[in-house]
Amino acid sequence: MRVAMAILLAGDSYILKPAPNVVVTATTPPKNCFPEVKGSSMKISVIGTGLMGSAIVHALLSAQRDVYVWSRTPSRCQPLVDVGATLGDSAQSLITECDVTLFSVSGASDVRRIVASLPESTDLSGRCLVNLATGEPEIAGQIDELVRLRDGDFIDGRVLGYPDELGTEKATILFAGTDDARLKWQDLMRVLAPQGSMYVGTDLAAPGVMDVALVAEVWATGLAAFLEGAAYATSQGVGLSVVARLAERMLALLAREIIRASAEIEMESFTSDQATLNTWRDGIEKYHHAIADAGQPAFLLEALLRSVDHARSLGHEEGSFSTQYLAAQNIAADPVRQ
Repeated sequence: MRVAMAILLAGDSYILKPAPNVVVTATTPPKNCFPEVKGSSMKISVIGTGLMGSAIVHALLSAQRDVYVWSRTPSRCQPLVDVGATLGDSAQSLITECDVTLFSVSGASDVRRIVASLPESTDLSGRCLVNLATGEPEIAGQIDELVRLRDGDFIDGRVLGYPDELGTEKATILFAGTDDARLKWQDLMRVLAPQGSMYVGTDLAAPGVMDVALVAEVWATGLAAFLEGAAYATSQGVGLSVVARLAERMLALLAREIIRASAEIEMESFTSDQATLNTWRDGIEKYHHAIADAGQPAFLLEALLRSVDHARSLGHEEGSFSTQYLAAQNIAADPVRQ
């Protein structure tokens, strides 16, 4: 149960090692410039032109790439054609005719279905398929098998953020694949995320796993918690701007606590001289009552109470808040750890 982290600085790149055999690499090109994609005359296709797909196309066109598009809803392609993209005849034709195809459809299972529909005799050698659609992490391996059967490269990736951030310094993309695929196509990933393109290794499930862990559990839940708290505070007469400013300070505290919790997990030491889980439970219950007394729901606090009580039921009541990491894996208390 090790989650050791080490950041090695080397010029304008870094490698983050969260666990053995897992490597995250990211490179930072000069600001306000699109990196040169090797063979920039390559034909790039984008399957799926919803909000995210359209943003991908715009980022590629802004970087002066040759972009082809296709969607099950042809009308969605027209605005992209109007600004320079070329409409493809079908998903299958673009996959076989373009150097690289990026999928931004409703789910990874749709990508699997599209690739499976290609005849097994289809030759994808020298071509790469990139999944950027959300889906169960294990689907990536299934798509990879279908692509390799046709001699192509496959990359599984996730965009961590909103569509309008693509092509800017704010964008973050996690991607996984063979080292050969990384070397061939990492420059293309940098077009979409100039300073946040991160290769997470050969485990194709890793981007999907981190999507769940970071987007769903940290980003979405954290934002929902702010909104729930802000709704309560403003109903009690506190100005929204005050809540927002103080929330920024709480984010700094949260960042410190993440570092502290990670250290506790790595060292397998969950003692606390600040607040035990029982102490936390008592405070959270009072917070929950305050919101309930104001006549408002407190869904996230209710979920937190359930999480804390689950950890206490496993014997972690005298441990630190971080014992919920163990409880999430249904690991009972160990006197050596506490």
